[in-house]
Amino acid sequence: MTDVIELNDGRLRLAVFPQGGAAITRFQWKSSSGQWVDLMRQATEEGIARREPLLMSCFPLVPYCDLVTGGGFRFAGVRYDLPRNHPQIADPIHGEGWINAWKVVGTTASDITLALEHTTEDEGFPFAYTAKLSLSLKNNMLTVDISVTNDGKVPMPAGIGIHPYYRRTADTLVRAGCARVWPADAVKHQTAAMPVPPEWDFRALRGFGDVNLDHSFAWWDNRYDIEWPSDRTRLTVTAGPVFRNLLIFVPHRGDHFCLEPISNAMDAFNLADLGIEGHGVSVIQPGHSLTGSVVFVPGDLAA
Repeated sequence: MTDVIELNDGRLRLAVFPQGGAAITRFQWKSSSGQWVDLMRQATEEGIARREPLLMSCFPLVPYCDLVTGGGFRFAGVRYDLPRNHPQIADPIHGEGWINAWKVVGTTASDITLALEHTTEDEGFPFAYTAKLSLSLKNNMLTVDISVTNDGKVPMPAGIGIHPYYRRTADTLVRAGCARVWPADAVKHQTAAMPVPPEWDFRALRGFGDVNLDHSFAWWDNRYDIEWPSDRTRLTVTAGPVFRNLLIFVPHRGDHFCLEPISNAMDAFNLADLGIEGHGVSVIQPGHSLTGSVVFVPGDLAA
């Protein structure tokens, strides 16, 4: 099945692909000029046909965010191995929500709720959980609610996040108030997050230039702003307090970029095992949940 569900509230329209990792395949806003503007890059027909998450507009991250190096982690004194889950990436990454079909729990013209159930009999993460994802269009806002509930009988380490891909134009500007950044080899060198160097500092609105980035940033203000002057469009994104980290992915001179609100840092399970502060891993007790919300608000940019 490749059924994409369309949502529309008059000013916003959203396309969701439950069978394709609960991914968003299109997110558009109707500007005051009456033009529909893409706020995220559109998924390709090839991506939808192949159910390839790396070609989508956005997908959920659950029950952990980003890489787990070395193919596994230790928790409560036990080593857990995780299978490689994408052919292009050597380490397990982004959890399981992005590569599995989700069930539609309910939908209206402007919102949808989906669920993913995982047991210890299923391949992958060694703990039982249920993930839920709700997307709602209302009052010129997209609200994304994501949660993971521990269905097992023992504590479970976890993280949640979302992975949007934005259009990168020649004049795109970004502001993201992050004070520290995790080195890519933080686990190898047992290093905590460090002050952001000037070339990676987006605390004031700026373009990307020649930046090439794929790092998780920490101690941020849980808000970022994007401006596309050529489209006279802006987007403000606010994330709940559970999202302690922000993954910034900027391919060198690419046509897209990612600003991902995530609860745990890159390779956080291994950072937690080393006792490094700020890893962001949540330990969920049986029957309890980890929840978070991210809100997207577009608007006109003054000429």
